[in-house]
Amino acid sequence: MTEYVLVVGKPTDNKLRYVKRVDGVVFKLYIPKASLPETEPKRITVCIDPDLEQAEARPADIKAVVEYPREHSETIHYVPRGAKETWKIGEPYIPKTALPQPFTASTQPWPRQLHIAVSWEGHAEPRPFSRFLDE
Repeated sequence: MTEYVLVVGKPTDNKLRYVKRVDGVVFKLYIPKASLPETEPKRITVCIDPDLEQAEARPADIKAVVEYPREHSETIHYVPRGAKETWKIGEPYIPKTALPQPFTASTQPWPRQLHIAVSWEGHAEPRPFSRFLDE
């Protein structure tokens, strides 16, 4: 498991982009505004874990499983599992050096699945939208 604190960057119409520079490469995580509390957090903590079972037990405000679709020169692009309209996070671009070890380009392929846990402190609970109530 690796953990990073990301700060709010450029907002879009429906999402906030959180960013963190890791070894000179930008880690980008988009979160739909509907998944955030009314007072949008300026900072979030993101835990990345390839052990899906262990990660599921960790408390978090948002949890998502992402799958590997492609490698870029300095990042790995992941896509949340499930139908796009149910995603709690957008498609993260994770710097290769930010991935939990032992996953490195020289030792083995990138993890095909990761658990992403997002937490914020001092803010209200996420807005209760019906599509999230079943979870």
